[in-house]
Amino acid sequence: MRIVNIITLTIIGVFLLASCNNSRVYNKYKDIENHTWHKDSIISFSFNAEDTINHYNVLLNIRHNSEFRFQNLWLFTISTDPNDNIAKDTLECYLYDNIGNPLGQDYFFLYEMPLLYMQNIKFPSQGEYKFGIKQAMRDSLLTGIESLGLTIEKVNNGKE
Repeated sequence: MRIVNIITLTIIGVFLLASCNNSRVYNKYKDIENHTWHKDSIISFSFNAEDTINHYNVLLNIRHNSEFRFQNLWLFTISTDPNDNIAKDTLECYLYDNIGNPLGQDYFFLYEMPLLYMQNIKFPSQGEYKFGIKQAMRDSLLTGIESLGLTIEKVNNGKE
């Protein structure tokens, strides 16, 4: 009975903590099949922007396990706005430090590293914004990446 109470309180605590971040307007994850990301596979997200006044940060969240054998991860990104304007970028994210310790949050055998993709941006038009992410490593099949997430947070410039 005591175990059931502890589990129940833990679940309630997780939901309360998750709901405390009211600046987060979008947060989605896509699992990578068999934790193996093919170089031609694009992970896609879409976000419907209604607010064209406030500023936002866009983050990529990389979840990986110990099968990932590199210190860093290179990514190609492409974003499209509602007017079909396209922006491409190349990003580098360090997942391990120089001596091999994982960076970011450690969830036992799963690690999560946030990467700031776009900082303090405004969405100039209302409508659907699309984001596509490809791995840009030399290996055709990249093992150890479990999922990729996209988070959009409203920037609090001291105003509420």
